[in-house]
Amino acid sequence: MAKDAIATAQGAMNTVRAPDLDDLAREKAVQAAALRLVVLSGSLILRSLLALLAAFIPVLICDWIGLSPMSRTLGFMERWDVIVIITVVMTLGYFASLRLWPR
Repeated sequence: MAKDAIATAQGAMNTVRAPDLDDLAREKAVQAAALRLVVLSGSLILRSLLALLAAFIPVLICDWIGLSPMSRTLGFMERWDVIVIITVVMTLGYFASLRLWPR
């Protein structure tokens, strides 16, 4: 999706700089690119909200069934040491995955 947004913006800039197009053609191309960028940003926002919701659902389920109160779970997740440890572990895991499965 990010590649689409970058390609759309670059295409719009190339269209604006094209000497063989008149102003009306440039304007239409830029408007189409702007609409595409708005759609892509809306998609990004929607995907971000869905990811946050998917991460929050297990916390809600644990609270509803009485496994762990939401305040205790969120309190644990908000501690600075937990955030640092998880960040380090996930970063190391990411770099390990790049070594195991190069792109």
